[in-house]
Parts: sequence; structure tokens; C-alpha cells
Amino acid sequence: KAVEKFGFAMGPFRMGDLAGNDIGWAIRKRRYTEKPDMKYSKTADLLCEKGRFGQKTGAGWYDYVPGKRDAIPNAEVVKMIEDHRAAQGITPRKISDEEIVQRLVYALVNEAAHILEEGIASRASDIDMVYLMGYGFPIYRGGPMLYADQVGLFN
Repeated sequence: KAVEKFGFAMGPFRMGDLAGNDIGWAIRKRRYTEKPDMKYSKTADLLCEKGRFGQKTGAGWYDYVPGKRDAIPNAEVVKMIEDHRAAQGITPRKISDEEIVQRLVYALVNEAAHILEEGIASRASDIDMVYLMGYGFPIYRGGPMLYADQVGLFN
């Protein structure tokens, strides 16, 4: 809900369910064979091993009723996450909406900075337009690069 309050249409878990969790799973499996030392959270893999590929199967991070797109929380998924977290020795903590938004948006900003640095895009405003028109970045925020300019480098 934090990124929805920020202005996105949905968060990353609903987006994964919409796109198909099996797509990311296939990519992770291929990358793992190429780079077996690669570190990443295996939580999404566990979800896919249960056949929860998203809306197309009626179950992903959330459950879905046929013909509707309402994301319904699933207690089994919550337990899977809790069990995996415990197995990894991770102690849960409260994460504020602000921190959630920062982690997601600042990752976009950092990737966009690399795109500029590598010369893939000529201007920050070009990147903003791609995110605004193609990826649903909240239009009233002006795009990730403008947003970064507004909050400042040290944030």
C-alpha cells in the first residue's frame, strides 16, 4: 500500500502477479546457472515452486477470483514468508511506508543514473518520460529523475 499512496497503481508484488511470477523465476534460474555465487532472496522461488505464478493461475503473492483483479491476501503465503525468514535467521522489523518508497524509488533513480552514465539516454528528462508514459511512475511526481532532484542527492 505504501507505493500506492505514493502514486503507483500497484506495488511490486501485485505487479509480479500481473506479469507472471514464473517469468522472473525463469530468469533467476538461468542467471543462477551462469553465476552460481549470485545472491538473491529465494522467497519468490519458493512461491513459484508452489505453482503460484500470479493472476493467470489465480494465485501468486495474492489470491485472485476468476474474472477479477482484486488482490486477496493468502495466509499460506504469509506463513511461507515467515518460515523462510526464520530459516534464514532474519529478525523482522517494522518498515515505514517512507522507507519502502525510498527503497523502491531510489533503486529506480540509481538505475536511471547508470543509464545516463552509460550514454543509453541523453537526458534525465528522457528517462522521466519513459517512466511516466511507459511504466506508470506517478505523473504528478514528474518522473524518478525530477523526484530525485527535488529530494536531493543526500536522501
